[in-house]
Amino acid sequence: MLQRTATRAHGDTSEVSELRDLRVQLEGGLEVVEAAIERYRVLTAALQKRRWKAKLRLQPAVLEAAHLAESSLPEALAPLRKRAEREPEGTGTASGIARAFEAARTALEAALARRLPMEAGASLEQRLARLRAVALRPLPLPPGENEQRLLEGTAVLPPFGVSLFVVSLCVALARFATPWAAVLLLALTLVVTFLRSGRYWLTNERVLWQPRQGDPVEVRLASLGEGQISYNLFTNSVTVGRPAITLRHVPRAGELAALLSIRRRKEFHGAAATQDFRRPVAVLPAFRTKPGDYRQDEMPDGLMVLRPDFIAYLPNASAALLLDTITEPVDGKERPAWARRDRVSVSLSLLVDQLLLLPEARMDAMLRKLATHRFGYGSASSLLWSPAEVACAFGVGTTLELSRDDVLLYWDRLSWQQHQEAARVIALWPRPEGSPEAAPVKR
Repeated sequence: MLQRTATRAHGDTSEVSELRDLRVQLEGGLEVVEAAIERYRVLTAALQKRRWKAKLRLQPAVLEAAHLAESSLPEALAPLRKRAEREPEGTGTASGIARAFEAARTALEAALARRLPMEAGASLEQRLARLRAVALRPLPLPPGENEQRLLEGTAVLPPFGVSLFVVSLCVALARFATPWAAVLLLALTLVVTFLRSGRYWLTNERVLWQPRQGDPVEVRLASLGEGQISYNLFTNSVTVGRPAITLRHVPRAGELAALLSIRRRKEFHGAAATQDFRRPVAVLPAFRTKPGDYRQDEMPDGLMVLRPDFIAYLPNASAALLLDTITEPVDGKERPAWARRDRVSVSLSLLVDQLLLLPEARMDAMLRKLATHRFGYGSASSLLWSPAEVACAFGVGTTLELSRDDVLLYWDRLSWQQHQEAARVIALWPRPEGSPEAAPVKR
């Protein structure tokens, strides 16, 4: 036993002596290789974690040093490999260190290929450069005080479509199988949809998505091209950009998708977040008919926009197609009149509301363009009138009529606010001398 202990001690002393001689011979090159091995192992362990980006952000110096050292490694490796070649059967210290280096490097390359696939010929230095750019890039922050928020929301419950489908399955399971299976399915749905969802902010410049699991991501509205926005009604999810980012199970998803479709266009860049109420403008629902022909319909035929120098009437139509009509495609390609650029529905009222947030001159120009647009066959046409050519009459607080030739536009359910806004604009219209501001309506 004493002999075996003495032999082991002699072997350890021999290895230490050989390692010391190797350090002296390589003149600092061995320390470079050993440091590279340790960095490779640390990076490989981090890349194998589920939240690997967060792990790498906790030790940025390791990743930066690994990337910067790649260019100097060949110089340090060359003498080590030569020494290993002279060792019999690869049993020496240099051979062991060379094998450890190759094993650590191979493991790191495999982990990088799994997390960040690149072309087959990419070097480790190129892969580390990409990893550094992806993992250490600054994370987007929530909107600050200087950003104008248009919409925001946090997902809590599953969307209605998913809930209805799952409840139907639960009822079937409870009836034909076991109630516990229904409870399990319901609980699983709640957990999965909750973990897959998160919070979003839409500002006048970007959309920011903070999932409950993962890093926040943002997409600049100016970077969105044609067809890069879609909305899934069943899951209440919005997909944005290239590469695609999906905002899952979010509240007001349809409105979010419509606002993204509007605000991404260059004509809406620089639009405000809230309306300037000093601007004289009134937007009212409207029935379109002939003078004296009043209807009792519940749904108006369109919207009329009152301005000091014009009146625009816009019939109910596909506002998404109208939006495509008054804006230019980002890619410059012409499309058929029936083809929408985004797979998103836009309401006419939302489109007009967003037009009112533009600078005044641009707002007027785009409203005029809308009012002169020719709609499809069988659709009522839009109208653009001059206030000087229109007969205007207010009813007893709840009705406004505008008529010209054989066309009557009226709304008989004015709210107090709508009455005030309309009266403010009408007061600025030119009138013949001695004429009243607005004649009462006789019905």
